[in-house]
Amino acid sequence: MPDDNEILARLSATGSTPDSVANLLRCAGYKGMTGIAIRRRLQKLEKEKAVQRVRRPDIKKICWAPSTK
Repeated sequence: MPDDNEILARLSATGSTPDSVANLLRCAGYKGMTGIAIRRRLQKLEKEKAVQRVRRPDIKKICWAPSTK
């Protein structure tokens, strides 16, 4: 199971969907990662103010991006 820093490293500055992050983590060797599992982790990180939801006009799903401080 990847830690929170590993998930944050896979997020794009413009925003990434949970499915795209899960795909990148599977390519990095984390077996069994799904978009639903990543979405739950991103929601937890959102409560901790580590990530924020963003809208991308070309993607209908909600995306997350690292919070800018």
